[in-house]
Amino acid sequence: MTAPEQSCGAGVLTALGMSAQAEAVWRQLVMDPDATETDLCIAAAVRPNVLTDALTDLMDAQLIIPAETPSGFAAIDPSLAIEAFVARGQREVAARTEALTWARSQVADLAGLYALARTGDGSVASFEIVTDIAEIRHQIGIAASRERTENRSLALDLSIEGLDASFDVDDSTLSRGVKQRTIVSADALTSIEAFPRYERLARRGEEVRTLESVPFQMVVFDLDLAVLPVDPHHPATGAMFIRANTVVAALALLFDQLWIDARPIFTPTERLTFEGRRGRVLELVAAGNKDERIARSLGVGTRTIRRDIAELKSELGASSRTEIVAAAVRKGLL
Repeated sequence: MTAPEQSCGAGVLTALGMSAQAEAVWRQLVMDPDATETDLCIAAAVRPNVLTDALTDLMDAQLIIPAETPSGFAAIDPSLAIEAFVARGQREVAARTEALTWARSQVADLAGLYALARTGDGSVASFEIVTDIAEIRHQIGIAASRERTENRSLALDLSIEGLDASFDVDDSTLSRGVKQRTIVSADALTSIEAFPRYERLARRGEEVRTLESVPFQMVVFDLDLAVLPVDPHHPATGAMFIRANTVVAALALLFDQLWIDARPIFTPTERLTFEGRRGRVLELVAAGNKDERIARSLGVGTRTIRRDIAELKSELGASSRTEIVAAAVRKGLL
């Protein structure tokens, strides 16, 4: 590669979050479609195992595709690849910005409620922060037992222990005829253990849908109480119990808007089946194995595994390994 070639758009992929090794591999494939794996290792100055990771990352980003070339891959038109890559990043930023903007708009109301909660007049606090986990569960249990009409919940990333602990409460609520609707983040559904819990509740009557991005975790009991974590990434900071009617109604409205865009998970569909090697490849991808390790396990070449994964993406309508797992779980294949 000459100096002018190196400087042309240097660092464009690293600026978008890809590794320097992945960018070097991609550039080599753009300039030399007949590059071998050895050529790619030299261009990126990496060992073969690191090259495998770089190729996987480029595949997941849809910057390269499997092909009958010496390396087993071909770079797609850079103008199309980069535009699509940037567009995905912009969508993620827009969703995050929207969530942050909404949260900021609530600060004044929540601050006022916090002050009201500390008036000491003996009435039920309109806004309360509880840090003790046992007390949080106790109050949620009481709220669930008093529900009369509907429960709305956003599940960002609930632990298996949390799902198991809440199942009896949810089951009891459903048995009383309370309508339950849950929106689960796509990331949460990649857990093979979590899916059967939601499926079990769905069989009891709970409606479950999924979104690629859930802004935060939340439960709204009727229109009386909303419970949100103080910090979704640090459960030990506690939970907010909000009883102010206007804020609870606003959170319920937010849920209803998200519900419209969410996709049902448990709907009758034509069942796919993946047998033989491809079925085993799906299981190994779900377990987090890289292409090279899957190939060794099944006694085939990495190119064969990459083709299998490309076919799985096509048939499941997925664009990454994470989406393969999520789609397979939704269709009951895992």
